[in-house]
Amino acid sequence: MGYRSYAFTIRPLSGVTPDSDFEKGVINMVRKYKGFVAAEMEDGNRHLHGQIFFEKPKRKHDFNEMMNTIAKRSLTDWCYDQQRVMYAGTEIAYNDGWLLDYTNKPDSLMLYMEIPPDTQNYYPTEEEQNKVMSRAKAVDKQLHHLVELWDIYYGPDHDKELAPNSEQGIALFLYDMMFVEKKIRVIKEKRKISEMRSSLYHYINGEGLKTTDKLKYMLPS
Repeated sequence: MGYRSYAFTIRPLSGVTPDSDFEKGVINMVRKYKGFVAAEMEDGNRHLHGQIFFEKPKRKHDFNEMMNTIAKRSLTDWCYDQQRVMYAGTEIAYNDGWLLDYTNKPDSLMLYMEIPPDTQNYYPTEEEQNKVMSRAKAVDKQLHHLVELWDIYYGPDHDKELAPNSEQGIALFLYDMMFVEKKIRVIKEKRKISEMRSSLYHYINGEGLKTTDKLKYMLPS
């Protein structure tokens, strides 16, 4: 899932040298769209904060790869550990909080800033924010993702021929996601398909199932 604004922090091990190729690269990346870049501290501790606004949604991974490309081209000591730290410093921007914080900090040096007239159009809606929080809290990421796809393709207004609360309906859903919509990887082994079908059925319907149905799933036949 893509978003239209990300806040970021970049802290290379050796710091960000003023007017370096790396700093210019980050500024040029943000300038291509809209946003701001600010610097804090000095010498080896000098680092960058910023926010970027895209006209079209972009995945967090894709944005991180844009910054990673700049780093690999311009920092001789760039390595995987630094890349991981940079990726961890990228967050979905939900409001103007990040922008207001760094544009009002007395110890921040603003290097570039061009902000869209109405930033609210770039932030996730309340419904989208709730989905992000729910996804982050999910213990089983794979099944949670399947439930999200279920809600999109097989939600209350679905016109599929099989009932959504039946294992047959789950089977049709998995088939469509693998071979029609191509939203998930193909499960090639029939045994694994059967296990996924049964697990997803209980994941979706577990709260409303009878005790006998729950025990039938949990206990050996």
